[in-house]
Parts: sequence; structure tokens; C-alpha cells
Amino acid sequence: MDERRAGRLRLPQQGSARVLGRPDDLSQFDWTATLHPEDAPDVHQVAMDAAMAGQGFEVEARYRRNDGHWRIVHTNARPRLDSEGRFFGMIGVNLDVTDTRMVEDGCATTRPN
Repeated sequence: MDERRAGRLRLPQQGSARVLGRPDDLSQFDWTATLHPEDAPDVHQVAMDAAMAGQGFEVEARYRRNDGHWRIVHTNARPRLDSEGRFFGMIGVNLDVTDTRMVEDGCATTRPN
């Protein structure tokens, strides 16, 4: 069964693995273990729907960092295609947007009505 049907995603970025406190050998890395339980259903659904449709997606979710703190990560993923144009996975970028969201939330609460 291919990764799309199995619902498995890989996190090949070494930087992400270090921040999340995961080993250098990412073949055994289960990124879902770092995902906030409240965010997991939505993230899984968005990722699976996009993979099944062979389309890109963007999603934000909370992930537990290796020091125990939660960070908000924005994922922008796009389909990978083989030489014949067939979907064979996703490739993407994960950005830590925690500080940005905190500033935005602070600005929203201090704005006059």
C-alpha cells in the first residue's frame, strides 16, 4: 500500500526533527506523536483529502517541541509527481508561526472597538 493510502506522512527536514527532539534517523519518526490531540483530526483530514486528490494544502497546528513547549506550525505542502505526472507524495515547508500568532492575538485584544 502506498503512503497516500496508508495515511503516513514523513517529516524529512532535519531542522524540524531537531526542534521536535527526534532522532537523525527519520525513518522511525512518528510526527503525529508531537501533534496536539485537539488539532490531530483536522490535520489528518486535510492532509488525507489533499493526498487523495493529488492537491496541495496549507494547515496550522500545534506541535510539542522537544523542551515540552507547544509551537504553532504552518505547513504548506504540494504534490510530488513522477516523470509521468502521477502523484507520489507531498513535499512542503513547515514554518514556526507561534510568535507571529501571539503578536496578532495581542494586537486583536488591544484594538479599540
